[in-house]
Amino acid sequence: MRPNKLLLACLMACVVSPAIASAQAVRVGGQIKEPVLIKRVEPNYPLIAQNAKIRGTVILEITIDKDGRVTDARVLRAIPLLTDAAVEAVRQWRYSPTTLNGTPVDVLATVTVDFPTLPKMPPSPFERQAAPPPPPPPPHPPPPPQAGRRDVGAMLDMAKSLQERGLWDEAERVLEQALAEIRAKRVMSAVADAGGPLRIGGDIKEPRLLRRVEPKYPQEAMQAKLQGTVIIEATIDTAGRVVDARVLRAVAPILEEAALAAVRQWVYEPTMVNGVPVAVMMTVTVNFALR
Repeated sequence: MRPNKLLLACLMACVVSPAIASAQAVRVGGQIKEPVLIKRVEPNYPLIAQNAKIRGTVILEITIDKDGRVTDARVLRAIPLLTDAAVEAVRQWRYSPTTLNGTPVDVLATVTVDFPTLPKMPPSPFERQAAPPPPPPPPHPPPPPQAGRRDVGAMLDMAKSLQERGLWDEAERVLEQALAEIRAKRVMSAVADAGGPLRIGGDIKEPRLLRRVEPKYPQEAMQAKLQGTVIIEATIDTAGRVVDARVLRAVAPILEEAALAAVRQWVYEPTMVNGVPVAVMMTVTVNFALR
């Protein structure tokens, strides 16, 4: 019986004192719910961006401290002339503190800041008087090429040609298509440049779990009555497979290994961005409970 008692004592010594002692921020996802936004400050739409009709969504990864304050903001997807305004606004947001096992913790979350299309203002009386009569409509222009990725330069040339002929609505539609193409290419370029996955949160939705493998409860851990939740950061590739997993918070090393072995067998539905599958990173939890 003495060796068994020694084994139990060693296992109990491995138990990490409440994981809250870790200063590392926990990523929102899985059972780590996104904190409630208490105060939201809208961004100032820069006048130069309004005049240039620049719009879209800036995506940020923010760190929220134990008091619910935004202490850091990192740009995941930028839009020229709009990114600084988005960061300045988000740094003033306040959240309800996130608690884990009753204790406040720092969290990482992904948020979005939208700069929508500005409403068209009616022309001033002077503009109405000064505007020349519109020319007769020319033949309908050919649509931009659809095969594969479209040529943004050709689309801009077409929009300029339409604008010179006074076809404002057609020119705006082509510019919107060009902007959508630029956004798609920017996302793919950002993924390629980063050489890593996108973080789940905001517009990047959590993928659907297709296959979950339950962990094997180690016999030694059951004898030592070890139980709790292991928090893991998982990287999911473009095919939905878990290609990397690391422990953010563990109960004991013996449970940590069992949780990792299970999560590495999980399979997800691929995450799509602009119709293209991308790798993502998210937080998952594995529970060990004695029955």
